[in-house]
Amino acid sequence: MSTQDNHYESAKRGLYSPHGNVVWGSDNVSNIQYPRVKIVWGADGTVNDASASAPLPVGNTNVEYAQSGSIGSGKGVLVMTNVGGSATFAQGDAAGGLMVSGTIAHDAADGSNSNPVKVGARASTALSGLTLVADADRTHLYAGIDGVLIVRPHCNLEDIVSGNATNTDGASTECIAAQASGIRTCLMSVTLANSSATNITVDIKDGTTVKWTFPVPASGGVTHTFPIPLRGTAATAWNFDGSAAATTLTCSMIGFKSKV
Repeated sequence: MSTQDNHYESAKRGLYSPHGNVVWGSDNVSNIQYPRVKIVWGADGTVNDASASAPLPVGNTNVEYAQSGSIGSGKGVLVMTNVGGSATFAQGDAAGGLMVSGTIAHDAADGSNSNPVKVGARASTALSGLTLVADADRTHLYAGIDGVLIVRPHCNLEDIVSGNATNTDGASTECIAAQASGIRTCLMSVTLANSSATNITVDIKDGTTVKWTFPVPASGGVTHTFPIPLRGTAATAWNFDGSAAATTLTCSMIGFKSKV
C-alpha cells in the first residue's frame, strides 16, 4: 500500500489528515467511517459555535427568530414572499395570522381580471353622507354599525324620510321636503285618504313632474307600495295634487335618501 493510500485509510478512521496537522472526527455508518464536521463562524481569528442557541447569521441578522419575539433574537424562521421579483418578509397580525390584502384600493380602477379579496363590509350610519366612487371602480360593501349588510330597497334608519300632509282646495301640496344638494328621495310607499263625498284622482309629483296617479274614491282611500322605489330628482320635494277640492285629502309618504 502506498503512502498516499495509507493516509487515505487513516483519514477514513479519523486518525490522520493528508496535510499532517488536522485530526478528523468520524461517524460509523454501516461500517463506513464518515468525517464529522462542526460548523463555526466568526471573524478571522475568532470561532463561534453554530448551535440552536446561536444560529448562523446572515450579515448582521439571524436566520432564525422566536415566535412573537423581537426580530434579532431567539429562534423561528421568518417567512419571505416574492413581491415583483424582490424578497420581503410576510406580515402577520397580533393574533399570529398571515395578513392578506387586496392589491386595489377603494375607489381605484378595477382591472378586468382582478379577483376580490375581502369579504368584510364598512360600517356607515348614513349612506347619503358617503362619497360616491366613479363608474367601474372598486367599492366597499356597506353595513350598519350593527354589522348587518345594507341592500336595496332597505337602508339605514338615518336615511329614511317620511311626510304627512292634508289639503282641502285641490292645490299641489308638499308632503316630503326637498333634501340637500345632490341628494334625492326615493319613495317606497304612499297612502291617500279622502274623507269627502267626491271621487277624485291624485297626482304624485316630483316637484312639478307627475310621477304617479291614483284614483281615490269618496270616503275611501288607497295604499300603494312600490316594488321598485319611485326615484325623485335631487333637492326636490315630493308633492300630491288632487283633481278637485276635497274635505279632507290626506297624504302619507315614506322613502329614503340617496345620491344615486
